[in-house]
Amino acid sequence: MGVVDDLGRLTGVISCTDLISNIDPKQAIETQKISSLFSTTKIPTTEHDAKTIDVIKQMQLEGHDSLLVEKKEKPVGILTTKDFVRLISEHSDFDKPISAYMSKPLININEDDSVKEALGFVQQNQFKRVIVLDTFGKAKGMLSKQTLITTVYNQWLASIREHQEDLSKLNKTLQDRLVKYEMLATTDYLTQVYNRSKFEDIVAMEISRSSRYKTGTFSLIFFDIDHFKEINDTHGHAKGDEVLKELADFVDMKIRKTDVLARWGGEEFMILLPHTDLEHALKAAEKVRSSLGNSKLCGLKITASFGVATHIKNEKFEHMLERLDEALYKAKNAGRNKIAVAMH
Repeated sequence: MGVVDDLGRLTGVISCTDLISNIDPKQAIETQKISSLFSTTKIPTTEHDAKTIDVIKQMQLEGHDSLLVEKKEKPVGILTTKDFVRLISEHSDFDKPISAYMSKPLININEDDSVKEALGFVQQNQFKRVIVLDTFGKAKGMLSKQTLITTVYNQWLASIREHQEDLSKLNKTLQDRLVKYEMLATTDYLTQVYNRSKFEDIVAMEISRSSRYKTGTFSLIFFDIDHFKEINDTHGHAKGDEVLKELADFVDMKIRKTDVLARWGGEEFMILLPHTDLEHALKAAEKVRSSLGNSKLCGLKITASFGVATHIKNEKFEHMLERLDEALYKAKNAGRNKIAVAMH
């Protein structure tokens, strides 16, 4: 995901892994009290003077694995299934009051303690459960370690889900801007065709493909508007810009969908013709040249000179470009509005 400022400008990026790994649930719950997070489980209780056998029967009938022992409504101890097993192994007297066998002193936490403190408490003491007392010292409920951790992380995940819509909007904004930046980086701002940098990348891929798969060669057409300086001098640069834009649209309509048109610089343009030999490249150049000569752009008669070259096996683009330059120069010297073939 991208991070943008108030003006929508990209200031950085962050991955989902970065986001999650830097969210500490303990920080989010540091000041939250137990009472505000969830309702604790109601604790089954018994009086401290109740017979042990009656307490055990109560646990069995009600299906509890622990039971709180109280004296005058204040917790004083706890009996768990672990204690029950111990009593059997020691052949204890089950007619004695439960206060004789309960686990004590009773360790508890207050409902005003933070969740972070509660987590630390159960982890430090290795408790599976802990009694929660209210502000009056009465038992409010029992909290298991598993419930506490599950609740904390569920709240953490819920917080992330709440912001999912915001994250989705942010991601959409980034995607839109990446498309825009990609266009700015690869497209000529005036004519809206590929710029020189992008065209060089495409030619490099075509050279690599042609060499690797031997699927045939490709050709390039290099053309330049004749007497373009006179258009600027006579009609102004704004008119010249209009001519360049209309020319790009005009040529794009005359070439194949698989061909690639780019503005090379100034009034110079390039066309890449994949899987095209010299004969068919010359026909394509002539189609553009003649169509342009029989038309008007922005109300002006426009012509162009063309250089055509077909890629030679293992030839680098720099050498091919030199041949195209020579061919275009030859077409200009021949009187302009001409097509010249690049020599090997």
